[in-house]
Amino acid sequence: QKHLLLAAAFLVVLIVVLLQVLRTRQTPVRTLLLLSIATGVLPLFHMHGFLAAGLVWLAAFLLTRSRRVFWPGALALVLALPTILWQARLFGRQGFLSFAPGWMADSIVGWVALWVINLGVFLPLVVMAAHRAIREKERSALIVLLPAGTLFVLANLIQFQPYRWDNFKLFFLAWVALLPFVVAEMSHWRFVGARVLTWGLVLVMSLTTLADLATHLQFRATYAVSTSADRAIGRRLDADGGRVTADDALRRTAPQHTPPTGSPQMATGLAGSSALIAG
Repeated sequence: QKHLLLAAAFLVVLIVVLLQVLRTRQTPVRTLLLLSIATGVLPLFHMHGFLAAGLVWLAAFLLTRSRRVFWPGALALVLALPTILWQARLFGRQGFLSFAPGWMADSIVGWVALWVINLGVFLPLVVMAAHRAIREKERSALIVLLPAGTLFVLANLIQFQPYRWDNFKLFFLAWVALLPFVVAEMSHWRFVGARVLTWGLVLVMSLTTLADLATHLQFRATYAVSTSADRAIGRRLDADGGRVTADDALRRTAPQHTPPTGSPQMATGLAGSSALIAG
């Protein structure tokens, strides 16, 4: 998910710069112009990232009512519009967008359990931070809360891809945006033992992330994309200039080499030979 990580990094940069606009209103126009152009071309690489960035621009404008934010945001929309219309026409016929409340859960109870289990202590921390921001009308916090909250709601209501789990990209971007928001909330704590509790919560959340990362690393280590015979065929095809023999064709289309449609192997099963892909 390299594109997702790049989109998340860009989202953090965008939030930081727009926060500076919100606080000082002295951000160079050139910086905003560059961010506007980058946002405008983002749909070519990652539509989920564009949705998140667009919501950040919109929240910044609603909170500042500043032309310094409006015009770069409008330019980003104009640049992105052709790609959005093209993708809407291309994918609209294939059932990409559908109403799917609850995301992966089949009931309200299951939905609540899903997020309580997956978010853990992060959930009450977000609720506390949101309550403080709304009560004290902290615009610097709302510029993060509004886009992230909107992403969370949309991803729980609308299925943006044929595969339901793909909405996790929107949840991931919302989580990235909310992380500094939660840290800022913990920095406000002034009661006895606040520092110990803060570091304890950071440790718990960090260990949870590391455990999940270890699971993915183990999965990658044991998941076979192709066999040695597949790689041998790929090397021979490269050496022969991409000519496919009848034997190679039969081996490549045999049941053990033809994974189900939509599986990860379907996209990577031909990775052994650039010549075969080009053919």
